[in-house]
Amino acid sequence: MALVQTLLDQGADVNEESHVLGRPLTGAAYGGHLSVVQLLVERGADVSGGALQWKAETEGRDGNLWMITRSSNPIRSALEAAAAAGHEPIVDLLLEPSLGISRSSFTFSAAMVQAAQGGHQNMLQSLFDRADFNAVAEELKERVLDAAVRESASNGHLETLKFLLGAGAPVDLDISERHEQGPLWNAAINGQNGAVEMLLARGADINERSLRPRSSPLVVAAEAGFPRTVALLLDRGAEVNDNKGMRPLRYISTFAPWCVWKVFLQKGIHKRDEEAAMDVLEDAYKDNRQDLVDLLLEYGVTLSKEAVE
Repeated sequence: MALVQTLLDQGADVNEESHVLGRPLTGAAYGGHLSVVQLLVERGADVSGGALQWKAETEGRDGNLWMITRSSNPIRSALEAAAAAGHEPIVDLLLEPSLGISRSSFTFSAAMVQAAQGGHQNMLQSLFDRADFNAVAEELKERVLDAAVRESASNGHLETLKFLLGAGAPVDLDISERHEQGPLWNAAINGQNGAVEMLLARGADINERSLRPRSSPLVVAAEAGFPRTVALLLDRGAEVNDNKGMRPLRYISTFAPWCVWKVFLQKGIHKRDEEAAMDVLEDAYKDNRQDLVDLLLEYGVTLSKEAVE
């Protein structure tokens, strides 16, 4: 604190931005240094520095911007930084009316998503209650909540996920130009079974048919090596062989963990897609996965006539 004050007294620019460390206010907010944040604000730090803006007259473009910029999940402003790290007193300070941060701004919305990502349920609820959703299009509100749900699901933060779903957040938002997968996919690829259960209970599409079959929740859970998630999705009715190309045995690499393949075989999936199971056995031979070869043979999978010949 004393060092910061000395530097400012000697003429240091309170808004000077480092390409490595970012803005002073953002760094102090993320670190939870309330007294430093107060000092920087008193000395003229730009509380909106680094934040993106959207405007009512460009909602369509801003909606696309939201999807693109959220995909890399950067922290751009002090408010987002404080929310990400869970520092409620700093968030309260930055949202004092005299500082002028809009409750309908991009940075305010991004702060809610950061709070969800960090699992800071009380902060998320506080931000949600203070948000001015009436000032933005309903589509933008849905996209913000969708992003928050995805972050909660990805990280297994069940309390924040429960709050968001109870507040009306979508579980299967249909966005034709979206650059990110849905909440269930994010939960599955990270093995967050509690989130998977909660989303399915709220009606999430277990196959996410808007996606290519080779990247369904079941396939990505298998590729990521989560046997319990695979078992859960299979028990809840994930498709394994339909007329729309949903045949996960065809898309999962033979380098997926043995324990994952064990689940598929225990559930009898090889009997529901015998052709694909034969192909897996052939690929296992080619890839020198003797453990997988032995497992498949144990469950009665055989090579196709073409492979034998």
